[in-house]
Amino acid sequence: MAKRSRPLGLSRSRKQQKVDHSQDSKVQDNEKSTTPQLSIELEENENADNVTVQLIGLWNTYLESTRDSDALLNGIVNECDTLLSNGDNKTSLVEDDQFLAVFALALSELTIFNSNKIKEYFDDSVDIINLFSGGKQTDLLNLVESKIIFQRIPLEYISKLEQNPNLIEVDANLKELLDSGKQKFESMQKLIANDKYRNKRFINGLIIETISIFDDLLDIVENYGTKKNLDEGMDSEEEDDDNDESNGTTAAISDIKSNHPLYDIRQQLDACARWLRDEMIVFLEKLVSDTKEYYNISKLIGESFLKESEFFSETYLSMQYGDDNEKMEDSTVEETIKAAQDEGITFVKKAIEYLDKAQDPEDPDTWAQLAEAYIDLGNLQDNESVEQEESYNKAEEILKRANIASHNKYQHILDNLNSDELSKDVENTNL
Repeated sequence: MAKRSRPLGLSRSRKQQKVDHSQDSKVQDNEKSTTPQLSIELEENENADNVTVQLIGLWNTYLESTRDSDALLNGIVNECDTLLSNGDNKTSLVEDDQFLAVFALALSELTIFNSNKIKEYFDDSVDIINLFSGGKQTDLLNLVESKIIFQRIPLEYISKLEQNPNLIEVDANLKELLDSGKQKFESMQKLIANDKYRNKRFINGLIIETISIFDDLLDIVENYGTKKNLDEGMDSEEEDDDNDESNGTTAAISDIKSNHPLYDIRQQLDACARWLRDEMIVFLEKLVSDTKEYYNISKLIGESFLKESEFFSETYLSMQYGDDNEKMEDSTVEETIKAAQDEGITFVKKAIEYLDKAQDPEDPDTWAQLAEAYIDLGNLQDNESVEQEESYNKAEEILKRANIASHNKYQHILDNLNSDELSKDVENTNL
């Protein structure tokens, strides 16, 4: 495998490793070069002299950084290339799933920085995984390959569809590829089954990264054909401004014909979202509470339940408070309203359970999100009932705390809580 540019040397002598950044400028003959140093934190009880441990430390550093440079990735790839080219090392390295995992991860991540080599890097990363000679592919390598698959679908295939809307064929069956990735990701449960599983920082970071990539992938597929473009979809934290709801997912689905490469995935978005939620619930049990990772995964789970409640909430509110009073005389309609109310309440209560766990003491927005869920719950409960009043009071209590901490950011929502129209107009409660 050809070496990549901008290598980083690996120091093997200290627990806190110092890695030199490569220098692009020439050093004057009479000047001493000064090289910026990067501190690499290794996991506890790990051998600082072990090259795989060092490489994992580099990967963790990249994953937890701003990721605005491929220097660390190139350092990992170059070091791995060098080690594998040494015949004495190769036999042991191809039996080391951790070494192959970090090598494949670094290669796959280079696709973000090299748009003209996307297929090459993804192919190389899969080839590295297939080098494993220790028998059946390990749970770790399965997890790594799932990350590669979920990242590959949008970067290599959907990007081509975005560039050429008339394209109806790509070089892979995307539904089968997605299913393969899901199956491989399920190895995560065996990987973390032991509470003392190795390299928790590395494994947890990889799982969280893969969850995020899959969540973004679902968002991209859901919004394919709408105003959202690929770049917006890859950043799940950014939202479109004032999208016309009438041109949203429903319209996008009708635009995709049955022979479109994304059609089968689009039809199973809800099932995929539930699958991801179930996997996150299993993973959450292994995370230490009161950590950023715990808060973030809890938040994603809560948001998933909220999203599943939307259809039932909208059905209940529109039918219960709609203008057509005659429809209420139909017993079948009344049953539909009651069923939608019950389903909506069930999902919102599950959302509240996890959004409560997601409350970060340093992030008032997470408190406000919980308050929003309580408002959603109140909107679904019988108007002016004791239960509805309790839900609104709980929301108000949380919002007051968040409002003080955020310098009146949520004052308008507190004002809405005193409005007689709150239970009839869910749009006024959006944060």
